[in-house]
Amino acid sequence: MATNAELRQQLKELKAENRALKAGSPFIDVVYPNVEKFVQWEELKYSLRSLEKNLVDVEFRVWIVGDKPEWLSEEARFIEVPCTGKAARVDVAKKRMAVDRHREINEEYFWMNDDIYFINPVTYADLCIPKILEDLSGRMNRYNPQTQWGRDMMATFQRLKAEKLPTLNYAIHLPYRHEKTKSIELFRLFDLEHKPYVFANLYYNLFYPHLLPYSLGLEETNNLLFCVNRPNPNWDLLGRQLKAKKFMNNSEAGMSERFKTLLMSLFPEKSRFER
Repeated sequence: MATNAELRQQLKELKAENRALKAGSPFIDVVYPNVEKFVQWEELKYSLRSLEKNLVDVEFRVWIVGDKPEWLSEEARFIEVPCTGKAARVDVAKKRMAVDRHREINEEYFWMNDDIYFINPVTYADLCIPKILEDLSGRMNRYNPQTQWGRDMMATFQRLKAEKLPTLNYAIHLPYRHEKTKSIELFRLFDLEHKPYVFANLYYNLFYPHLLPYSLGLEETNNLLFCVNRPNPNWDLLGRQLKAKKFMNNSEAGMSERFKTLLMSLFPEKSRFER
């Protein structure tokens, strides 16, 4: 009977063989922004492990844009973009512009973040489904104008209204599908290099105004996403969510020692993006 170590090695070899078989197939580009001075822990490493484990039906390349982690392998592509030191949304805009200009990145790409994890099998179709949290009309009181995020959401909402566009909230902290030509046009129309608008809300409401997107709502019954947003969540509920949902993310407050242990137990094997 094979040992656990032998079984893990066989699984690695099968995955390598599967990638080789897919080498001539279409692939997608997955882009992560990264600023090392804002990194809490090793969440990017575990997000990449989750991607390799659970993105099941499409070959993909990984791009890191911003700062290069010291542990990153040559399997990941890297675009250096120094941190601007300005507002976070303006800094991310610089990184988006670098991605849009990069000739090797596909016209279609998926924008990720280091604190998003694929916790069950995810397909290409799952990544493409448009998803919203709510319609912002009548819900802006949820956003605190004393915070930068609240001010950015309000400015974006007011601009959408001024342009007579839908006001759906696509900013859910999930992978986002983007097209380079549309992104470039969005920067031109809204001066996103200097204006701290919420990119996803402008992008989808402008280019896809007639969509009927999947609504996650505010309840925990959706089968896509749950967020760990405090140090001591309901761990029994979290365990049930791990079995039922495709994506998990965390806030800064949710990155506790117990949550780190959970990530290490979920994704113990190195991905090919680690040295």
